[in-house]
Amino acid sequence: MSTLGVASGGKISTVTFEIKITSGYGQTFNNTARVKGIAIDENDQNVLVSKEVTEAAVAISESPVVPSVIKSVQNLTSHDGKNYVGDTLKYSIVVSNKALNSSIWQDITLL
Repeated sequence: MSTLGVASGGKISTVTFEIKITSGYGQTFNNTARVKGIAIDENDQNVLVSKEVTEAAVAISESPVVPSVIKSVQNLTSHDGKNYVGDTLKYSIVVSNKALNSSIWQDITLL
C-alpha cells in the first residue's frame, strides 16, 4: 500500500512499480488498482471516496526455447591419452534448456 497524500483540484499523484514475471505463459493477467480517501463535502462532513480500475491486461507469451547440447568423450581404457583399437569410449550428451523456467522443450530425441 502506498500513501499518496492530498490530491487538491488539478494535482496529480503517481505511483509506479515493477514486477518480474515468473510463471504463467499463455495466460493473461489483469492489474487492478484500488484507491480510497476521505473527501470533505459541502457540509464539512467526511465522505469516503473510492475508485477501482482494472486495466492494462498483460498477455504472457511463451518463452522461446534456448536449447543447449554438449557432447563429450572419455577413453576409459587408455593410459597414455591416445585412442587405440580395442579401447572403450564413453560418450556423454547433456541436453538442457537455458531459457526461463516457463519455457518448455519437450519430446527431445537423440537421433
